[in-house]
Amino acid sequence: MQIDDIRFLFACDQWASRKVLNAAGGLAEELWPAAEPIGARHLWSAPSGRTSAGATGCPAAKSGRGRSTSRLPTVAALAAAWEAERAALDAWLSSVDDVWLATADEGIPMWQMLAHVVNHGTQHRSEATALLTAAGHSPGDLDLIFFAEAQAGGGG
Repeated sequence: MQIDDIRFLFACDQWASRKVLNAAGGLAEELWPAAEPIGARHLWSAPSGRTSAGATGCPAAKSGRGRSTSRLPTVAALAAAWEAERAALDAWLSSVDDVWLATADEGIPMWQMLAHVVNHGTQHRSEATALLTAAGHSPGDLDLIFFAEAQAGGGG
């Protein structure tokens, strides 16, 4: 895998997560606490602390550690924090190259650790999406192919 592939996967991850956050923004305020058991907590962790790949140096691997889970922020505060972490992640990804991706930590290449970050985000989004859809706020299609079509100028 090359860095352009990793950047594409992270861009798709951001696109899909934004769609979920936008759908969550449409929830009535009284429904937000009902999303707490799975969805909101997973949305909160989606850009941060969702990987065991701390050795990568990736902001997403480190920033969520120690975060309180006793109270959730509002959807707006969650979205703002998510965007700030995404900016840091994008800046970091711009510094990564193919040589670094091929290096390994405990026998696992860095590209596999980063692929794990994206893949695990899919789990978080699916849990949040199930709750949002049940509340009548589906984020719509989140499949990678729809992102790829949008990137290619074909809609999505």
